[in-house]
This record gives sequence, C-alpha cells and structure tokens, in this order.
Amino acid sequence: MVYISITQTVQGEHMKRSKGMTRRVVAALAGATMLSSLVAAPAFSSDSAAVAAAKKELAQYTALPKFVAPGANVNAQAISKNKTVMIVPYLLAIPYNAGFADAVKLANTKAGFKKTEVWASDGSVTSWAAGITQGIADHVAVIDLISGVAAGYLVPQINQARAAGIVVIGSTNDDPSVPTPTYLSGVVPLDYALAGKLEADQGTVSTNGALNAIVITSTQVPPSLSMTPVVEARVNALGGKYKEINVQPADWASPTIGIAAQVQAALAADPTINYVLPNYDGEASLALAGIAAAGKSGSVKVASFNGTPDAMKLVQAGTLEMNVGEDLAWAGYATTDANLRALLKPKAVGVTYNEHLPFIIFTKANANNVGVPPNLTDGYGNAQLGYLKVWGVK
Repeated sequence: MVYISITQTVQGEHMKRSKGMTRRVVAALAGATMLSSLVAAPAFSSDSAAVAAAKKELAQYTALPKFVAPGANVNAQAISKNKTVMIVPYLLAIPYNAGFADAVKLANTKAGFKKTEVWASDGSVTSWAAGITQGIADHVAVIDLISGVAAGYLVPQINQARAAGIVVIGSTNDDPSVPTPTYLSGVVPLDYALAGKLEADQGTVSTNGALNAIVITSTQVPPSLSMTPVVEARVNALGGKYKEINVQPADWASPTIGIAAQVQAALAADPTINYVLPNYDGEASLALAGIAAAGKSGSVKVASFNGTPDAMKLVQAGTLEMNVGEDLAWAGYATTDANLRALLKPKAVGVTYNEHLPFIIFTKANANNVGVPPNLTDGYGNAQLGYLKVWGVK
C-alpha cells in the first residue's frame, strides 16, 4: 500500500478535536455511568468477571446481521433519474477504499443513478478538494466523501458544491458520537468506538483478564480520535493496562519510526506486554513484524478492525487472532440510501443517516467465510439486499 501524509493543517485540527475527546468517550461507551468507574477503578472486581463481560460483548457480533430499514420507503428510480454521483475516497490506493467505492458504484447502479465517478484521491487535502471541484465542474447531483476523509478541511469547497445545488454526504468518516457538521448535507456514521471496544474485549479474553496492551493509533485519521480513547477506556474498565503508540499513515512502514520498529522497542522495554491492538488492520501486519523482530511471535497476539483481504489471510492462518469486519457491500448500499434521502431535501444540512452498519467478529474458526482467498464482501450474508425493497427496486 502507499500512504500519503495529510497536510499540516490536519495536525492543527487534531489539537482542536482532541479537546472534545473526553465528551466523545462518554457518548461512545455503552453506558454514560461507565466513565466514573473508568476514572476511579476497574469496573470489575475479579479477572473472571472482566473476562465474562468481554465474552458477553463479543458474542453479540458472531452471527450474520439482519436488515433494519433506515427509514420510510423511497422511490429510488424517480429520485436518481439522470443523476451522477462523485465519490471522493480517503486514498484510492488503499484496497479498503477502492472496495468501498466499488460497493457504492454497484448500489448506485441498483438505485438507478445514471453514472458514478470515482476520484483518484492520493490521501491529501489538496486531492480531496480537487475531487469536489471536479464534481462541481461535472454538474454531479451528489458528492460522497468516504472512508475517513476529513471534511473539516474542505469547508470552502463543500460550500461551493452546496451553493451549486449538490448534495454532499460524508460516509463512514466518523463515529456516531461526533456531531454532524452543518456544512455537510448529512453523514452516515460508523461505530468506530464499538470496533475498538471489541478489540479490547478480545485482548481481555485472550489473556484471561491480564491484558497488557500496545494500542496503535493514527491521530491524523479522523476515526482514530473517537476510536482510540474508547479502546483505552475499555482496557482500563476490564482491569488491564496499555501503552499508546501514535504513528501517522505516511510513517507506518518507516524502518525507524514506523509501527514495526516501535512495537519491537516497546516489547523490549516491557517484556510483560502480551497483546497489540491496532486501530486498523492495515497496521496489523506491521505490528506482527515488530512482534517477530522482538522474538515474541505466538506469545504476543493481535486483534484489529476492518476486514480487508490481506488481513483476513492472516486471520485464516491464525497469525492475526481476531479482526472486527465491516460489511462493505452494506456500507455501499447505506451510502446510496443516504444519497437518495438527501436528494429528497437537497437544502437540508446536518442530517445523520442511521443505516445500522453491522460488524462481524472473525477468528480462525470462521475466517474462511470471507472466501479463500478472502474478498471484501463475502462472509456477511445478503441482508443488505433489503435496501432494494425499501427503494422499490426489484
């Protein structure tokens, strides 16, 4: 994979967003009362209680998801007729981003959109802005900013698009706990906080309540600002402890300051570390390389999030212990559904579209469900086809 650094503007925005992090942790955890227990002491009186709580949480995400209609039925063919959509991903070179764009294209076709364009984003703010500008020039009806695009750096371009009558949707860029900005027509949130919580639960179960983890974050990637605090809070709540490593995407593979190097150094400094929790599974192979370099393969395990094919190969091999998978086919339909609903009220702003995006936990026991070799859409069932009924499409 190739990763391009977000401009320095992101770092300044991160500082502003970090001030609101505590509020997002409170909102993202299952119960608001949990925060006090995190601050005061572990919420569980024994390791067995912590492990039981983690197992109970994990068990909720092992079955195939069921479709939940996101709202009233809509006439997709009438809404989408002769309309074009522009997709602007975080970084098209990332297989997850490319797969997501393909899923939206397919769903848009099912819904009756005339055309879907995909901008070849290089991961920079400049590139994202250029994608929006191209969408304006092409007179598209909708612009979808997907897979982690930091829309806050694109307000002038978004305002220009909306002034031209274009709906601008942010899809899976943030956790539900992040308020929907009014410069966007709407957003489709993804529960990154829950994914992080499940990672911590897996580590707790795997270590029998004695979790001592490395948490790998990337603060230039917007979802990390919601995900990482919840991972760490959940580790604390279950009686474990953690060390945080912050590596930006451009540096993930650096031989000196990258993920592998920092994981190796952390394991050398603290031999009692027994688990690694990367926010995203694109980081998992690098974490495993650091574990191997430290001579800890097999004794220090890893759980992560996304369900991308390369990472799922590691799950199938038993190298990556667990991966929280998200259904990209469902995410594609969800984004299209938000596009349709936003087009019904094109002047509306700040709308949150709850599309009930599901997760499934994959371990070696069920990892072959995603295909051999793995792909981005198998393993989740076909409940997302319920959207076709909602749209009046056969």
